[in-house]
Amino acid sequence: MLTTLSAKNKSQFVNGSAKKPEKENSLFNAWQRCNDMVVSWIVHSVSSNIRQSILWMENVEDIAHIRSSNRGWPIEAKRLKRK
Repeated sequence: MLTTLSAKNKSQFVNGSAKKPEKENSLFNAWQRCNDMVVSWIVHSVSSNIRQSILWMENVEDIAHIRSSNRGWPIEAKRLKRK
């Protein structure tokens, strides 16, 4: 999954280096769109059991924190579909 995110230049959302700007910042809307896209990719790339626990999350960094605190997702996690 990280390889796919890196290829799409979105790995910063998972590793936390793409910090959410303030709503007044001109980059906020672009950040929000990218975050939403990565959340969607992740939600649609994991098993249904995992999906149920992350579906309500709106921030990639929160999902990544859950993943790291659980020592990674189970093997059943699927690859991101190439678009």
